[in-house]
Amino acid sequence: MGDSAAGGAVAVRRVLVIALLLASATTPLVAHALGTRCWIYLPAHVPVLLAGLTFERRIGSLAGVVAAATELAWGGRGVMAALPTALELACYGAVSGACSERARTWRGLVIVIVIAMIVGRLAHLVAGVATRGWSGHELTGLFVDPWPGIALQLLVLPLAAAGMRRALRITSRALA
Repeated sequence: MGDSAAGGAVAVRRVLVIALLLASATTPLVAHALGTRCWIYLPAHVPVLLAGLTFERRIGSLAGVVAAATELAWGGRGVMAALPTALELACYGAVSGACSERARTWRGLVIVIVIAMIVGRLAHLVAGVATRGWSGHELTGLFVDPWPGIALQLLVLPLAAAGMRRALRITSRALA
């Protein structure tokens, strides 16, 4: 019974990981195809941050790399134009995954998101200035214009991550 229970918990975890990785790959594609105002609502950030908040840094980093690769391959902007966003997404996954391992409360998860957002946006800013130069609206575009997406992420993602973490713990205990 113990081996099959452990296998069941691993299977549930795998399904969630695969779902988040698929979402990391497809969300940028769907958002661009629908003509979503991606720079305001930040749909590609959601599965990457959620993967990092829910799982360890390897899964968060992998989700960030998957989303970044999708952005580079399909973003339709060319490698140099997509590079800042790709680096931002990769930073979100790595930082949220690394920091969330110690976050045990809703407040801790919010702090992790804020840290990941700052690091990711700074990476975007540096890469953007390096590839396109300074035009004067970079800070507004990264920190002011996307306020609806930032607010939604700060409100919804900690709750979703806490729920997924709890579901994983309950499944592990129930199958044990």
